[in-house]
Amino acid sequence: MRIHISYAYGCPDVTLLREFCSYDIQCPECCEFVPEPDAELNYKIGSTSLTSLHWSRQYEYPWALGHSDLKPTDVCLDAGGAYAVFKYALAKRCQKVITIDTNQDYLDKSIKSAERLGFKNIEFLNCAIENYQTEQRFDKIYCLSVLEHIQDKNARFACLQNMLKLLKKDGELYLTFDMVLENGETTFDFYINRSDAAEILQFFGIQGFNDDKYYTAKFPGGCVLATLCLKVWDI
Repeated sequence: MRIHISYAYGCPDVTLLREFCSYDIQCPECCEFVPEPDAELNYKIGSTSLTSLHWSRQYEYPWALGHSDLKPTDVCLDAGGAYAVFKYALAKRCQKVITIDTNQDYLDKSIKSAERLGFKNIEFLNCAIENYQTEQRFDKIYCLSVLEHIQDKNARFACLQNMLKLLKKDGELYLTFDMVLENGETTFDFYINRSDAAEILQFFGIQGFNDDKYYTAKFPGGCVLATLCLKVWDI
């Protein structure tokens, strides 16, 4: 098993970021430009366009796509993608994308958005990652900014085990997740800390955890987060 580890600290590819932003500014109801009210949370693309992409997505999405050798015949799984825009970049480059998520409301909005954006090769399923069963085996599986929202550790590792099961022998798994390094007054829906991250790496056979590589973001209330990105292949 081979693993490449990166830490989110900045956009690795502005061209790819611009593409993701082009999807992000599309309103699911009308596909019109809808800027984020708080301008300081936006990333400026040119002189007029803004995006509300989360700070780590501005790294994670270009990172995952940039490390993927996508082929027109690939079938990809977007695990826990819900209303995220990553699936559209995949659909633009591969044969088919299956997005699974437990939030039906987000899936319904994604279906509308995909239709208005003209994508016909995305299938949406309401299903938990750990429970998803199919005879289909995937060329690439992406689980981006999902694990940190799964509080139950057993469910978290069940997700990892099932994704490996669903992957082709020559397939690739891409994982990203935010880690809480310092707690503050503000509470975030993140459940992965240093210890949890070390356990995830141990799941893939990696011992030890190098804190020196952290690139962190400080949030209001004193909370400090970092984002870990993993590419797993030759499984």
